[in-house]
Amino acid sequence: MYRILMHKDSDGYCSAGIVYRYLKEKEVPDTQIYFHGINYGMPVPEEINYEKDTVYMVDFSLQPADVMLEFAEKLGDRFIHIDHHQSSVDMEEEVPALQRVPGIRQVHYHGDKESSLISGAELTWFYLYQKHSHPPAVQLVGEWDTWRYTGKSEERQEDVTAFQYYLQSVNSNPAHRDGRRFWYNILGGAGDADLSIPREGLTSGRALMAYQHKQWKSVLGNKGFTADFQGLTAVMVNQQGNSTMFKGFFDPEEHDIMVTYQEVHGEYLTVSMYTPKTDILNLGVLAKKIGEAGDRPSGGGHAGAAGFQCGWEYFKTLYDVIGNFG
Repeated sequence: MYRILMHKDSDGYCSAGIVYRYLKEKEVPDTQIYFHGINYGMPVPEEINYEKDTVYMVDFSLQPADVMLEFAEKLGDRFIHIDHHQSSVDMEEEVPALQRVPGIRQVHYHGDKESSLISGAELTWFYLYQKHSHPPAVQLVGEWDTWRYTGKSEERQEDVTAFQYYLQSVNSNPAHRDGRRFWYNILGGAGDADLSIPREGLTSGRALMAYQHKQWKSVLGNKGFTADFQGLTAVMVNQQGNSTMFKGFFDPEEHDIMVTYQEVHGEYLTVSMYTPKTDILNLGVLAKKIGEAGDRPSGGGHAGAAGFQCGWEYFKTLYDVIGNFG
């Protein structure tokens, strides 16, 4: 069996879609390919047969380092780990044995800090196909996940954001048959990449984006608040979303970070943090520090976007409310 463990976001889904395309080219039947969404704090799938399965882990790593090493050693050469998060690179420095794990862990395009950040999907494509040229959908996902789109033209920023809304409106989770078919087609599994899908996605994504922003404006206005979050001035809201939901509420002159949090299955919170101030802040480091000190050790991400999981009581100790928008 082939098992693909993917981070539960668009970059993780796209990365898994690329692995699926690659395996189909190797004539691996669908009956031999299984997908497992995973996030920080979630257990490793119990279905894994450590004696026989080949496992691809994309856009994600287990934490802490000793857990990752134990998992890798159980699978040996049948474990391929592809990740672009700084936390994965840091773990390899902490535990050098992880450097021998097949795959690639790299934060920047050319492996040096002078080059652009690379997304999990872009890194997966590069590792499996040994080239940086990739379908338009991979580029759109990559620019969003690494925040590279913020340095682009206003039109490109809108395109990248709209495509994210489109992905949320269709079944893009490869764990489902429709999701696998979606990525297989958009990544050119049957030939050249279907360029009509991104165009269609951008058109419908813009409409969805306009509607969602109206909804979020209401949510932020009624439920949003400012707080001192670990010494940083934050705009916070108890709602699932992304950085674009804070438009009109987050002012970089007054605020440092944006924070969303939401209860999962009545058991714990998933907390996400965002900032455009990556020249002075690294939320990946902050998330790891906060998450590992909490009641559900977890956390990591990028300088501009990161997250962790924890219980309500611990979360309440992390901030002091300054004022409400409502």
